[in-house]
Amino acid sequence: MKEKNSTAAISIKAPVIGLPRAMLYERYEVLWKTFFSALGMKGIVSRPTNKAMIQEGVALAIDEACLSTKIYLGHIQSLIGKCDYILVPRISNFGLHRNMCTKFESLYDLVCNVFRDTSQKFIAYNVDVLQKIDEEKSFEDLGTALGYDRKTVLKAYRKAKKAESEDWKQRVGGGPV
Repeated sequence: MKEKNSTAAISIKAPVIGLPRAMLYERYEVLWKTFFSALGMKGIVSRPTNKAMIQEGVALAIDEACLSTKIYLGHIQSLIGKCDYILVPRISNFGLHRNMCTKFESLYDLVCNVFRDTSQKFIAYNVDVLQKIDEEKSFEDLGTALGYDRKTVLKAYRKAKKAESEDWKQRVGGGPV
């Protein structure tokens, strides 16, 4: 009787990405989910906003923080320990006179500071068109930081942009995003 080769295939677990269901989530849900899925990663989304989550966020934030920031911190808290990384985008602008609220530029730093005593890892993509960092370049940097090669990342990004555009057309009946 011949012996079968008992060497099992080695499986590398893809990272799990946490997606907070707040701030820019509704706008970028399809882009983010499709991008990470195309890379073979699993995304988990925080549960819908509820009173307990708001209370958790309020307890984590300074009094002067806006309600949306407090809610966001509650969503982050709900993902701590449930994923390998939590996505916190850093978006400064999309070009001249297309600036975002400063909270979107500082959110990553705020989250990293508030949750510094946890072992949770956070990832960001940085969009600052005035500094020649557009969305595609941002996603390229994000994907390569996660260990994927440039070609794979750009293919995933283009697939995600196509899905986002198709979703946008269905929602508003218009052209590309």
